[in-house]
Amino acid sequence: MKNTKFVIIIVVCVCVILGGYYYLTNRNNAKEEENITLTEIQELTTKNLDKNFPATPREVVKLYNRIITCFYNDEYTDDELYDLGDQARKLFDDELLENNPRDEYFKNLKEDISEYHDKNKTIASSAVDSSNDVEYKEVDGDDCAYVKASYFIKEGSAYSRTYQMYVLRKDADGNWKILVFYQVNGDSSDDKEIKILAIESSCDETAAAVVVNGRDVRSNVISSQIALHTLYGGVVPEIASRKHIEKINQVIEQALSDASVTLDDIDAIGVTYGPGLVGALLVGVAEAKAISYAKNIPLVGVHHIEGHISANYIENKELEPPFLCLVVSGGHTHLVKVLDYGKYEILGRTRDDAAGEAFDKVARAIGLGYPGGPKIEKVSHEGNPHAMEFPRAKIEDGPYDFSFSGLKSAVLNYINGCNMKGIEVVQADVAASFQKAVTDVLVGNAMKAIDEFKMDKFAIAGGVASNGTLREAMREACEKKGVKFYHPSPIFCTDNAAMIGVAAYYDFLAGKRDGLDLNAIPNLKLGER
Repeated sequence: MKNTKFVIIIVVCVCVILGGYYYLTNRNNAKEEENITLTEIQELTTKNLDKNFPATPREVVKLYNRIITCFYNDEYTDDELYDLGDQARKLFDDELLENNPRDEYFKNLKEDISEYHDKNKTIASSAVDSSNDVEYKEVDGDDCAYVKASYFIKEGSAYSRTYQMYVLRKDADGNWKILVFYQVNGDSSDDKEIKILAIESSCDETAAAVVVNGRDVRSNVISSQIALHTLYGGVVPEIASRKHIEKINQVIEQALSDASVTLDDIDAIGVTYGPGLVGALLVGVAEAKAISYAKNIPLVGVHHIEGHISANYIENKELEPPFLCLVVSGGHTHLVKVLDYGKYEILGRTRDDAAGEAFDKVARAIGLGYPGGPKIEKVSHEGNPHAMEFPRAKIEDGPYDFSFSGLKSAVLNYINGCNMKGIEVVQADVAASFQKAVTDVLVGNAMKAIDEFKMDKFAIAGGVASNGTLREAMREACEKKGVKFYHPSPIFCTDNAAMIGVAAYYDFLAGKRDGLDLNAIPNLKLGER
């Protein structure tokens, strides 16, 4: 009896252990499955259309667009190609299937994809008309729906827009199936113009602009706070935010008025969401989200530095990636390889002070005040750039990186030394010598990158890019190497909304859309999304 009880206990324990093991194993497997992220192709090919067929004609076309975008843009195996194609065919009406037998369908599909690849073409983005624009008709006793879709096709660096009309017929099961599709013309206004309302409020300029097709600036309104912050020797974040709140609606209304458009004419809203002062950024982001929600306009968040780079496209219509770009401003110093619209490789950046920041600090030290850049440039024309040989920092483990804190300290030490010895500080000589040192470093790193990467186009951007001495030095250095040199006008070097509108346009073409959860990111890195 005792032995029997013991055996029962042992059996129960074993069952508990095995059951627990089974439970934990299955739970862990379930968690692992939950953590697996499917690719777009995997998600599309595993979709059970027999049980979950799209409910509306519009949803059918949207799903079909997702499939064809994978066909022309993504990499896949032959098996995945056939799986995708079979999913697409499940969206077809029986009549369309009969006219396109499976073998013939895949033969034509492969030829079309091959042609796209040969021409370096991709589908940059697609859009389907709203539900209100879907037209329903009864044709020969059948319920039919007409849905129009638009496509931005990228070929090399150029974009074009095409339109397709999809005719769908409801089958016996009540599902909308694609009966036929054909190319149509879009509205003439759509063919010609994509209007972006852009907003910029990252620092101390409240700005709005209307930009058409990425290169045509219809308006560019800037409300500057420089005079206000000059009283404090630099930007005061809280004051900047308050002034943005006061001015944001005014500059937007003015930008729309100057461009002779209303919000109903706008195709997308571009707004700077980083980097910058968090309070200042939030004003612009909140305003953009409010307009986007109220008017149902697509929202595109823009990186501030991408905006500065994109400013070069405004006046240089022929400029296209790839090229090298030096971004120099109060908060940033970046040497960037522009691979394509919206695609960047950072070659070098400042390890400490940005170039513009160094200008401001040195200007304050020699009694010129804020803002330092334009004041140092003006005074330096009267000085000797070789009066003092200030240091030029070179970084061994980062050949394209910059460092200006040592240069700034050298200037401060020189001034202190002169004061201690009772020697007069010649303001113009210090300004000219400092400016020469900064310029030499910027030009030197830029030319080194041109040589290594064999680039034939070079651009500068950012607030410091308006410095005439820097521009001339860059121009001369580029001419010696046979490199084309580009730079924006001073109005597009400072923080402005036009540059944000240009960057937003190319992001919009690429299909970038942001939701109402878009937030300010003060330390946003270039290339991050």
